[in-house]
Amino acid sequence: MAQCGDWADGTHPVDVAARRNRELQSEVLRALGHPVRLAILKLLRDGERCICEMEPELGLRQPNVSQHLATLRAARLVATRREGARVMYRVVDPGIFEILDLLPGVLRRRGAEMADAPTGHGMAWAS
Repeated sequence: MAQCGDWADGTHPVDVAARRNRELQSEVLRALGHPVRLAILKLLRDGERCICEMEPELGLRQPNVSQHLATLRAARLVATRREGARVMYRVVDPGIFEILDLLPGVLRRRGAEMADAPTGHGMAWAS
């Protein structure tokens, strides 16, 4: 039964807004949920790059890097612009680095082993 302030379907407007906010947060966290995507963001921290510059540093082929960049673009974490034949990638909101910079401390407090050790892709976030 609907209560005062509820919509006709029994939901409360604040609940709907809070749920949507959680969904958006979850989309960002899912996009961050792969070591290669974290490594890409680390590379982009210093500025724009094209895939041809990222490939050797990541040790991955162009199609694989493109797939991860597409995930980051879908989450609106990176954007592109054309520079001649090259597509340049950049971070949309540098505030994402504030979140990522907190991770090593969170891992240490959790007691995770080797919180500062490099990932399987040779790029620890905080190093």
